[in-house]
Amino acid sequence: MSIGKLTPLLLLLFFPWKQNLETSFNSRKADNHKVIEAKNQDFKTIDFSKYTLNTTDGKLTKLSLEKGKIYILDFWYLECKPCVKDHHAIAKYIKNGKNNSIEIIGMSIDRSKNKWTTYLKLNHYNWPNYNQFGYDTSLYKDLEIQLFPTYLVVNSNGDILHKSNRFNNALDFAGSTKF
Repeated sequence: MSIGKLTPLLLLLFFPWKQNLETSFNSRKADNHKVIEAKNQDFKTIDFSKYTLNTTDGKLTKLSLEKGKIYILDFWYLECKPCVKDHHAIAKYIKNGKNNSIEIIGMSIDRSKNKWTTYLKLNHYNWPNYNQFGYDTSLYKDLEIQLFPTYLVVNSNGDILHKSNRFNNALDFAGSTKF
């Protein structure tokens, strides 16, 4: 067998594919969701007052969470094909009558404001979307998010309840959360 044919096999042996990232931070066990302890994660609450965000219309804001709601934070960027694919699922969820107690918030890490806002406008993605280009303090870096897309399910206190890399998994978890 030639080395060219062995290369894919060797890559799989030394660099196994990562499975879906599913981590729950609450001590409750939701139906059909296995709660897994987070490894190497020392955060449980996000202090949103530390972060200045860019809005799609060029303004600066701080994120404030409404009491009695669950939030799904969508960390994404344009060149991420699974991110873009999940945006279709988010749009469909919103179009088909979303649960009013669950809010979706996009958190783009794109560096081009023009590409970011153009993408959202062309696709009619009107849910809240923010970006942090131009700031030293970055939410996704502070949360050590390295895989995209990443979805964090948080409550109105900023407590992280669940982490996933698939929108539908995050949505299922958020829908089963009692608050």
